Amino acid sequence: MCCPPFETQILAMIDGELPEPHRAILRRHLASCTSCRAFAEEVERWDLTLSREGVFPRISAGFDARLRAAMEASPAASAAELSERKRELQREYEDGMRRIESGWRTPSRLLELFGISLVVGLTLHLLWAQVGDLLTASGEWEGGGLLAMAIALGALVAAGWISAQMLVFSTRRFQQGPVLV
Repeated sequence: MCCPPFETQILAMIDGELPEPHRAILRRHLASCTSCRAFAEEVERWDLTLSREGVFPRISAGFDARLRAAMEASPAASAAELSERKRELQREYEDGMRRIESGWRTPSRLLELFGISLVVGLTLHLLWAQVGDLLTASGEWEGGGLLAMAIALGALVAAGWISAQMLVFSTRRFQQGPVLV
């Protein structure tokens, strides 16, 4: 296996694109590293085989002139056409964003709501059990009573508020449109 920092340098050297200072460093490395040297020899063999047996298409002599003539002959888009296309893209983007933002039933939104509900439910269950056990052990209330329900309700309200803030924040990120130049 070739040393990762030298792999691209070996390929560039074989293609003749590696500058001389880097080439000297690479030669020193190839003298000491057998895996990189084997990689370089294998790539050189492939390069020779491809150059010897490869069939590369040739571009005709008049290709450049024909291409330039075709480019000049094609009508350039007017400012009105560009402006209309820009409006179409903006409208398409805004329609897509409306569909994304309005879709609370999208799989990711449903998964997010399920996760929040699961966390809130587990928190309330654990909180209810802990507060009930503490109050029962202290002899203050039998079975937890109203205080446990009030604490659980407060936790539910706080979790609901936090999840609503998360949803509002996640939809605010997408309300800016794209910058079309």
